[in-house]
Amino acid sequence: GREITRDSLQDVADELRRRFGPEILAKRTWNIVKKYPLAIVDSIRGIAEVDFLKSKPNFYLIGITAPRKIRYQRVMSRHRESDPITWKGFLAADKKDFKSGQGKFGRNITACLKKADFLVVNNRTIKELEKKIERWLEKFK
Repeated sequence: GREITRDSLQDVADELRRRFGPEILAKRTWNIVKKYPLAIVDSIRGIAEVDFLKSKPNFYLIGITAPRKIRYQRVMSRHRESDPITWKGFLAADKKDFKSGQGKFGRNITACLKKADFLVVNNRTIKELEKKIERWLEKFK
């Protein structure tokens, strides 16, 4: 019955982590993607999720970063109802995603990026990002 927003989705994910363990989302995802020879999982935000997935064979974490202002411009241009619409709202959501202090059940993209096997800077167009990702994927075929 809750409205589907970025915050409500993140709250549900955080509650699942508290109730079933910090790696629950990664475990559920792994049960799906392990059937495929190549799969991409996005939106990994918890360090326990990274640790769980990195324990699996042939898993590589590719961190994708972009400057904050560029990410905000992209949020504004996609016009999703669930996205924050003000700079202040974006910064609050961003801080919640990137900062530690939420314990093992919270989000900490900064810590996840530190464990990435490869980092890609996404400061150009989506087409250029797709080309970078395709080049990376060629290495794993």
